[in-house]
Amino acid sequence: MPRYVILLHQTPRGSPRPTHWDFLLECQSNCRTWALAAPPSERIWIPAQALPDHRLHYLTYEGDVSGGRGHVRRWDAGEYGWREETADQVCVWLEGTRLSGQAVLQRDRRGEWQFRFTSGRREQGPGGRAS
Repeated sequence: MPRYVILLHQTPRGSPRPTHWDFLLECQSNCRTWALAAPPSERIWIPAQALPDHRLHYLTYEGDVSGGRGHVRRWDAGEYGWREETADQVCVWLEGTRLSGQAVLQRDRRGEWQFRFTSGRREQGPGGRAS
């Protein structure tokens, strides 16, 4: 299964982006990444911003970010499975050290990303995929 990580990204004072949580999904040779305005919390929509893909290095890295962009510390990590993906929604199943359940990234009416986590038990569907 591919890996995911959520990093607490503490940015320096005066940074254009305030402290946030980076949500990274391993996708072949890089990680699809979104900046979350708050840590995942049960059934609450959290503003998210799509970021450029990150290097796989960040799946295991903790420490200073180059260019004086702050410091990252692992908040959660584990494996994930794809459930659904469209142009306006990404749905995955997370099995991590803190989180176990469904994570949804969805565009709102303004076209901006929102993130929501719902804990739960994984159910197998046809072909061994989570249903």
